Amino acid sequence: MNEPPPLPEDMSDENTVEVMRIWLVGEELQVALQPQAFDAATWGALLANMARYIAQANQEVEGIPSAQTLAEITATFQDEINKTPEDPS
Repeated sequence: MNEPPPLPEDMSDENTVEVMRIWLVGEELQVALQPQAFDAATWGALLANMARYIAQANQEVEGIPSAQTLAEITATFQDEINKTPEDPS
């Protein structure tokens, strides 16, 4: 299994809480989360921050401008969020 690098921050803080894990199994996304960790607005902010982290990483690793990655993520998010649950990609 390929794992991302460990976090550089000290994880011994007693207030540290893991709220989500995501795996790609074959071509299927598997998610484990603590839905009660945040309200809907905070989950939305978390998703936006994740998009920014991904865009920054793409820029650092692949040289793709972060604005381009964010635009693609945003467009795809809009398309995907508007699909019915029976119509996943």
